[in-house]
Amino acid sequence: MQQIQTQNSNIFSSFPLYNMEQPGTAKQYVPAVTTSQKADEVVINTQKQDNNKNKNKKFSSVFFGSTLATSIMAAGAIGLIFVKGHPGSRYTKWINKLQKSLQNPNASKRAISYNLKKGTKKTLDVLQASSNFAAIKDSWADKLYRKVGLGKFADKTTKTFKEIVDNTLIKAYRKVGTKIDDFIARVSIMTSLDLSKLDPNEIVDIKGVKKPLQEWLDLLSIHTKKLNDEFRENFSTTGIKKRDLVRQEALKDVPDEVAKKFALNKEGLFNLQNYKTYATEEAGKAGQEALKANITTAKKKVTNNIDSIMDEIDSSVKAFQNSIKPDDQAATGDLFSTIRKELEKFRNCNGQNEAAERELLSGEIKKFISLQKGFLEKSSKYTQEEKDQLLKHLDFIQETIAKTGTDSKGELEEIMTILNGLKKSGKISEESYTSISKQANKIRKGMAKATELESGEYFLKQAELKVGSAPNDVVSLIFPAAVGAYAIAKGDDKEEKVSATLTTCIPLVGTMATFVYGTIKMLSGSTNLIFSAVTGLALNELGKYCDKLYKKYKETGSVKTVVKEEAQQIWTDVTHQQQEQINATKVGK
Repeated sequence: MQQIQTQNSNIFSSFPLYNMEQPGTAKQYVPAVTTSQKADEVVINTQKQDNNKNKNKKFSSVFFGSTLATSIMAAGAIGLIFVKGHPGSRYTKWINKLQKSLQNPNASKRAISYNLKKGTKKTLDVLQASSNFAAIKDSWADKLYRKVGLGKFADKTTKTFKEIVDNTLIKAYRKVGTKIDDFIARVSIMTSLDLSKLDPNEIVDIKGVKKPLQEWLDLLSIHTKKLNDEFRENFSTTGIKKRDLVRQEALKDVPDEVAKKFALNKEGLFNLQNYKTYATEEAGKAGQEALKANITTAKKKVTNNIDSIMDEIDSSVKAFQNSIKPDDQAATGDLFSTIRKELEKFRNCNGQNEAAERELLSGEIKKFISLQKGFLEKSSKYTQEEKDQLLKHLDFIQETIAKTGTDSKGELEEIMTILNGLKKSGKISEESYTSISKQANKIRKGMAKATELESGEYFLKQAELKVGSAPNDVVSLIFPAAVGAYAIAKGDDKEEKVSATLTTCIPLVGTMATFVYGTIKMLSGSTNLIFSAVTGLALNELGKYCDKLYKKYKETGSVKTVVKEEAQQIWTDVTHQQQEQINATKVGK
């Protein structure tokens, strides 16, 4: 006891002792320890070891849950790389071409661009074809569900998913319908209030056509009625359902086609040729093309301005140019540049002589395209398959231009042509015309978006539902839920179970649920992955924050105290940031 008192009375006993041989390094002074203190240390160390074991167990559980999805995706990506022969066997030839282009100082940008686009297309083809693994899984699973008596479950989930997908498309068209209603109401108000005050017999010249004002107003009424009728007939819920009957008939053989290619064919399963295209999409392609033509025809009755027409042509123009080989510029490349210039003139025709100018340019473009076809047919630079593809693009351009005349406008464009003429003649103000023109543009954009959705992602989603994707999407939610349940079950007490729920279970299930939601809402693959990943990260951060608050609550036992502390901390952080900004401003000055 005397020794202990002496040590306690030493005012330097709490300071570290320094080793004079190694300046700057400190050695902690260790006081004498009694037997009872040693026993206490043993107990404390044992408790620490137990706590560390519990923490390690908890960490292992959380780590397992939070990294499982990443591990599966990584394994899947590696598996795809080996199965698809990427990159060596598939890309060596293209990479050599690209390197040669880059190393040659005289190589044109065209050669580099051509090789780059060719390689990019192959990469996209590989990624698209990798979707076959989902088709195989869905096809096998569908047969398994029916074999084990879960056919009703599969049919019910498919029906539910189809209803959700249908509603997504219907809402897209319904938004356009609302815009059309607003547009027609605006035209009606303009006609009945502003234009009705003018002399109905006054002659008005619109693009070289002279008629009394009243006749132009009557035409406006006719075209607005047609606009409404064409949209309701083809794009109301009834019109969509009618096309869906055709679509379901076109897709009825898709499950059998996919099964024959993979599920019921062992040789086909290991035949890499079968993975060059997405089997589900390929099986429904004929039906998709036919229905797309039907949708496009119906859309043109509603809206079909010159920009829409030229956008269709432009896709074929770009595809053609991307397929022209670098060493074929002297003939094919140069002539096609001329065709493109003529197409741009065709787009920009306007005024009273618009129809005559378009007719003249249409003949010129047709002549140039005929010359282009002659060059291609004689060319030895392309395979017959490549020639057929290039000629297909030229045929589309030629046919579309030939059908483009003054009678090819949609009802929306007929209305806007009359309104534009009335504006130029001073019957309506520039402000009124600009306002209604903006409404017309919203209708065009809405129609383009909705029709592209129906003829693209919507059709493909319907094909995937036919193969059996819906029940597997539901089952995919069960797996992360099971992982989360495992993480919760590994918790030793209520606090650890709550922590596992907040930091592991909810982020895992939430991420997968978001991905499934994005799938049935027909988000594109990359968009859906980003959407679900961001959601998962947000849920993870939210879960960690809630877990911190819960632990504080357990310590204090008061919600009020936790809220007060958090508010004070937030206020401190904000104040600190503001002060840093003020200091940075002062330093800058």
